[in-house]
Amino acid sequence: MRVYLDLLQRNVNYRYLWWGNVVSLLGDWFTLIASAALITELTNSGVAISYLFLARFLPLFCLVPWLAF
Repeated sequence: MRVYLDLLQRNVNYRYLWWGNVVSLLGDWFTLIASAALITELTNSGVAISYLFLARFLPLFCLVPWLAF
């Protein structure tokens, strides 16, 4: 872990890349939360929210075994 912290402190380009990734991931999660809130407000259905999460995460679980190698 210390190696990564040293890399963040010493390498400006890596630090920019790391912060860019943090901001991007936060944006992805806020989009998911906003979508779930909107679906809840429009449909008031737990099934609709489960379809949202299924559509969001099922491709990830299906494709990762082939993309990991």
